[in-house]
Amino acid sequence: MLLNGSTKPFFDDPFQDRLLAMIMSLGAEVAALREELSDVRGALEHKGLVSTDEVDGPAPSAASQAMRDRLRETMVANLLFPLQQECDALSTAQTRTAEPP
Repeated sequence: MLLNGSTKPFFDDPFQDRLLAMIMSLGAEVAALREELSDVRGALEHKGLVSTDEVDGPAPSAASQAMRDRLRETMVANLLFPLQQECDALSTAQTRTAEPP
């Protein structure tokens, strides 16, 4: 099944269909996370456990920033994995085609 819920491609180029599906999936995840974060922040503030200023305040420690960087790198690698596989397959196919018989 493709992005538009059918088996017929949305675009003429299947690569564009995959790319759009990735972007839409990522966008849906971001929206869900924003809603959840808003709920958690509201509940914490309502209970007096933390204020918005405390959450938005100081920059993260070096250790926290390093962890965030690792998580971001992993997320980007996972997001781009299907494209990397396709690029690798195309590169392999081009190499085989370019080799003399």
